[in-house]
Amino acid sequence: MSSIRFSKSCVIRRPVLSGRGQAVVSGSGTTVKCALWRQRLHNVVGGVGEVRQYDATLFVPAGTDIELRDQVTQAGVLYAVVSVTPADDDLAVLDHIGAQLKLVG
Repeated sequence: MSSIRFSKSCVIRRPVLSGRGQAVVSGSGTTVKCALWRQRLHNVVGGVGEVRQYDATLFVPAGTDIELRDQVTQAGVLYAVVSVTPADDDLAVLDHIGAQLKLVG
């Protein structure tokens, strides 16, 4: 059991390919408990000076189905998932899942 307090709710929606080969997000999605920290992070990649910006960090309970490119809505704000990191505890048991998010729009 994670020590993170999942005190907020968020909706996760998965994009699917349309008949035209475009990724579209539709449907009601899945509502899950979460912890979300709105913070702007800038990561510099290697020595080339490429900067990646993240607008929020999301934590969801272990077992939550979340993938790269999913969309997350929390408190009316829409984000895209740009990285997913499962977090194991000291016994190698999945404790929670972290994700970096970018604002959509």
